[in-house]
Amino acid sequence: RKKVLQQALGANDGSGLNESDKARRASAQLDLTDPLLSSYLSQGIDGDSSQTQAKRMKVKRDQLVTLVERYEKVLKASTDAGVRAKSYCMLGRVYFDFYDRLKQLPCPTDMAAISPQLCRQYLETIEKKSFELREKARSAYEDAHALGRYNAVASTWANKAGQALQGITGKTYVVTQSPVFDESPTPAASSLWISAKKVVGARP
Repeated sequence: RKKVLQQALGANDGSGLNESDKARRASAQLDLTDPLLSSYLSQGIDGDSSQTQAKRMKVKRDQLVTLVERYEKVLKASTDAGVRAKSYCMLGRVYFDFYDRLKQLPCPTDMAAISPQLCRQYLETIEKKSFELREKARSAYEDAHALGRYNAVASTWANKAGQALQGITGKTYVVTQSPVFDESPTPAASSLWISAKKVVGARP
């Protein structure tokens, strides 16, 4: 499958292609991120010691940076509404995943053994970082949702973004152009994109 996708991308930079071919090329670029995305989503950051947490966070952070760069590269290269909406959804998903894991991170046992105050300071720092990721996820989902309001091709991904945003803000986000849109989505219906406990978004 990877070989087929690489052939779809071709050897050139995409210049000279018509809009339809550009959209297919951009979609193939998104599909090629799947192995890294799977690795990223399975990468935990918890651990008993502060050293273990720091090492795991670095691995996940490096993966996040790479994924964000790839999704933003597609956004920069493509004008196709469906491809762009999917890219924004994927940005929201990866930002939210890191946020969700940070929110569940316990104080390392080595810090707890030193003092409760050190634990509080550590968790306060983690909370600030997680809020930044939450806002980036929310913003990305909002960008995806906005595309669906004006373009039926983007409505499927816009609806997914709307379900995620509903969990983040508590508001209902509706895109009426999709014939398969569930007008009363539940948190469980959006479990592919968000945790049942929390939903987030935002991209600067």
